Amino acid sequence: MQPIKDLAALCLSVSDHIYIPGQDVLAIDVRSSLRLFGGMRGLSRTLRPALQDKLNQLQLPVLYVEAASPSAAASILLSQTRQNVLIPQRDGLRSILGSIAIEHLMLDRRIKKRLAGCGLHYLRDLWRLPAAALRLRFGRELSDYLSQLLGEQKSSLPRWHERLVFEHSITPDIQAETPADILVLAAPLLDQLNAFLRKHHKTADQLLFGLTDIRQQTLSIELYTRHPVRESSVWLMLLEHKLQKTTINSAITSVSVLCSHFQDYYPGGAHPAQSRAQLSGSDKAAPDLLELLSARLGKDAIFSIHHEEDYDPAVAGNYRPYEHIQAIKPSFKAPRSHGFIPAGKQPCLLLPTPMRLTTRQQNPVYLSPLTLLQGPERVETRWWTGQDIQRDYYVARNLQGMRLWIFRDLKRSKAEPNTRSGWFLQGLFA
Repeated sequence: MQPIKDLAALCLSVSDHIYIPGQDVLAIDVRSSLRLFGGMRGLSRTLRPALQDKLNQLQLPVLYVEAASPSAAASILLSQTRQNVLIPQRDGLRSILGSIAIEHLMLDRRIKKRLAGCGLHYLRDLWRLPAAALRLRFGRELSDYLSQLLGEQKSSLPRWHERLVFEHSITPDIQAETPADILVLAAPLLDQLNAFLRKHHKTADQLLFGLTDIRQQTLSIELYTRHPVRESSVWLMLLEHKLQKTTINSAITSVSVLCSHFQDYYPGGAHPAQSRAQLSGSDKAAPDLLELLSARLGKDAIFSIHHEEDYDPAVAGNYRPYEHIQAIKPSFKAPRSHGFIPAGKQPCLLLPTPMRLTTRQQNPVYLSPLTLLQGPERVETRWWTGQDIQRDYYVARNLQGMRLWIFRDLKRSKAEPNTRSGWFLQGLFA
């Protein structure tokens, strides 16, 4: 199967719609390419020498047949019967295909045996019979195949995609002994990777570096990014960070890089789940810094504050891993108010869950007794969810000088009048 895939890779120069219906057949949709090559004959003059040279390199018999027609099924059948033919219009399919024997059709063997038993040996014998009677007698498979041969029905062929793999290595004249030497060798490899990604309109989010020493032992270094990238500088920075933590005991004689996981490249504003405003955000400000922090602290250690216009503070603000922020679809809701408290009176740092406070002489305590500075600001909302809240919010300060955002749970105080405390800490001001 590999030789046909090698030939299919060459055909990508004329079309990216390639199908492999068999081990010795290639089907190419060239409708959108004909104008570029000046017609079918010009395209053939371009493609035929390349395919014949590849067959010679693979030491395979040079048996090259071209069949072109408005029907994919007809073209495949003609090529399998070794017919070099060009059929420009659908009207010519019936007469040219009529002389092909039934045994060559891409049908189940039992159907072909039944046709032969009825004295039907060529396609022209089938053309003479009513289509409805053929369908009733021999089934839908034969009827659909005949319609595909005549171009009346589209063939359902699985499209072939080239498996992209970038794998290159470099062997220097002088052995690399320090991380700086390794980085010098890695730089041209990453430049080649960048050119490869641009050529195929791809990005990557993981690489595998291999460092082979004089003992022929290979040290593998895996690199990951939060989002797929192309920039060589990002990978070089991450490699430098990894090398700082890696002990190299022997001189390095070869450096290799392998990349086999790719994603489609979307230029600024073109991703279906991103708006132009999102793509022009903080990720362009300092991508190298964010990637370095992610490499040092872990990808789950970088968060971004997400704001939602809601009167419930637990819903209005929450933390999300930074890598997930770009995947959030833009909201097109009508603008609403910023909440029940004027701007600047809510802290950015909210606790994941409110923390119960103790009381001293019925006053809330956090490290020390609290002094209420502002409030109360009452919140009564979310009654439609069955988890309604009734709270009085205050801005408070303790003896240590910390400004806190606290509330008193009115609902809980009413339901549990003997509870020790109805005060909770919601957030902290900077």
